[in-house]
Amino acid sequence: MIELPCLLPWLFSSLSYLLFPSQFIIMFTLNSAVLLTWTLVDPLYYERRNMPGTDPWNRVLATYGTCVGDRPWPYVTILSLLNGGILTVANVQAYMARNIQSEFSEAKYVAVAVGCMLQACLIGGPILFVVKEIPQAW
Repeated sequence: MIELPCLLPWLFSSLSYLLFPSQFIIMFTLNSAVLLTWTLVDPLYYERRNMPGTDPWNRVLATYGTCVGDRPWPYVTILSLLNGGILTVANVQAYMARNIQSEFSEAKYVAVAVGCMLQACLIGGPILFVVKEIPQAW
């Protein structure tokens, strides 16, 4: 007869493998739902804009095109909070796993990769707002 306490470690170790795909599916579904709602409710459209400056006959010298929407901020806010929260949790978990000793431990490499993503978001986000009206910077 098999005793229950002997099964508990096996059960918990097998549950951890089942938990990761469900977390990924939940995150993927939430992102897809927000993006699909954005596309259906407030689709982006292509708009041509004039660059500053005219020639002596008052003709526009250059134009650029961009995709714009009427109300993008609710969707951008939800996506930023959702993915920012996921990135924060990943950074916290990588920090907590930094001292785990294992022969094949890659926690430090995952921490470096996730930290680089956090750094890119913290530096790149404000830069995108500053250069919004400068198409050459995109």
